[in-house]
Amino acid sequence: MRFVYVGIDAAKDRHVAEARDRGGNVLLPAFSFSADLEGIEELLSRVTRIAEKLEATPLFGMEATGIYHLGLYAELKKRGFHVRVYNPLQLRAFRKKSIRKTITDKTSCSALAEMLRYDTIPAERKIPPEVLKLREYCRARHRLVKKLRVAKTQLRRDVSIVFKGYEHVFRRLTCRSSKRLLRQCPTPRQVLELGAARIEEILREEGDVQARKKARRLVSEASRAAREEALVEPCVYETRMLLQEIEHLEAQLRRLESEIERLFSAFEESRLYTSVKGVSMVTGAVIFSNFGSLRDFPHPDKAVAFAGLDPSVVESGRFKGGWRHLSKRGSPYLRQALYQAANAAVHFNPVLAAVYRRKRRQGLSHRAAVCVAARKLVHVLHSVVVNGMAFHVPSQMKEKASS
Repeated sequence: MRFVYVGIDAAKDRHVAEARDRGGNVLLPAFSFSADLEGIEELLSRVTRIAEKLEATPLFGMEATGIYHLGLYAELKKRGFHVRVYNPLQLRAFRKKSIRKTITDKTSCSALAEMLRYDTIPAERKIPPEVLKLREYCRARHRLVKKLRVAKTQLRRDVSIVFKGYEHVFRRLTCRSSKRLLRQCPTPRQVLELGAARIEEILREEGDVQARKKARRLVSEASRAAREEALVEPCVYETRMLLQEIEHLEAQLRRLESEIERLFSAFEESRLYTSVKGVSMVTGAVIFSNFGSLRDFPHPDKAVAFAGLDPSVVESGRFKGGWRHLSKRGSPYLRQALYQAANAAVHFNPVLAAVYRRKRRQGLSHRAAVCVAARKLVHVLHSVVVNGMAFHVPSQMKEKASS
C-alpha cells in the first residue's frame, strides 16, 4: 500500500503541515491552517487531492503537545484517517540528525513527515476516551491541590508576621479550632483580651481534646509576641481572605475527588489497584489514568521506564557512572502519585516495607529508598492487573511482620 506522509506541527491557534512521499520528496510544501473545522477541511482538501492523484492513502503524524493536538486528532480519527501521535522526546532525538540547530514550525512538521516514513519508530499508545477523561479530572485535582498549597503557605507567612508564636501551639493552621480562632482573634492583643478561659471554651466547642493546654500556651505566647504594627492590619485582612479561599478550595477538592472515585470505580482495575495497601482510590486513579492498561506493557520494567523511575545509565569506554539519577522521562503526575503511594505503603505494606528497610540498611536516603519502593510498587500493580487477582501478602512475609 502506498502512503502520503503528512507531518503536522500542532499549536494553539494555527497548525503547520507538510506532505511527503515514500522517497522523502515534498508533495505539499509546509503550509499553515487554522485550528478549527474550516482549517481541517482545508488540510484534508489539499491532502486528499494529492493522495487521489497518486492512488495513495494519507497517513498523518503529530507530536503530543499536551492539549493542542487533541481536537485535530479526534476529528481526523472520526473521519477514518490513520493518525500517529509521537512522544516529544522521539521528535527531539530525530531532529538531532541535522547538524544545524533550527527549530521552527516548518522544521517540526518536516521532521514528523520524515518520522512517518520510518515504521520502526514507535508511536504513542492509544488511550481510550474514558481513561483520558479520568486523567483530565486527575490533573484538574493536581492544579487545585497546588492552589491550596500556595494559599496555605501564604496563610502561614501572614500568621507568623502577626502572631509569632501561634505556630508553636497550632502546627496545622487550617484545623477547625485554629481557623475559628484566626477569625475571632488573629492578633496577640485580641487573644489577651479574650482570655484563656474563653479560648478554652471555643476550642472545646470545636472538639479539641487539648483545649486547656493550648489555651494557656496561646495566652503565654501572646504575652511575649513581638510584631511590626504597620503590617498587622493588612496581614489580618489577608488572613481572613485566605481562610475563605482555603475553605472554598477544600470544598471543591472534596467534590472533585468524589467525581474521580466515581469514574475510577467503573474500571475493573480500581478493585485491583486499591487491594494494594498504600494505594487509595484517588491515587490509584492518577496512576491508572496515566499508565492506561498495564496489560499493554509486556514486562513491568517497561512500565517502570514509562514512569521515568528507571535509573539513567552513563558508560563510555572504561568510565562507568556511579551515582545514577532517575531518568524522569515519563509523566511527572505519574511519578508523584507513585512516590506518594510508596511513601505511605512503606509504613504498613510488608512487601514494600521490606524493600524500603533493605535499601535504608544499604545506606540510601529516605527519598531514594522510597523511589526504589515505588519501582517495586509498579511491579506489584503490573502483577495484580495482568493476573487479574487482588494483592495478597505472601505468608512468609506475614510471619516476619507479626514476629
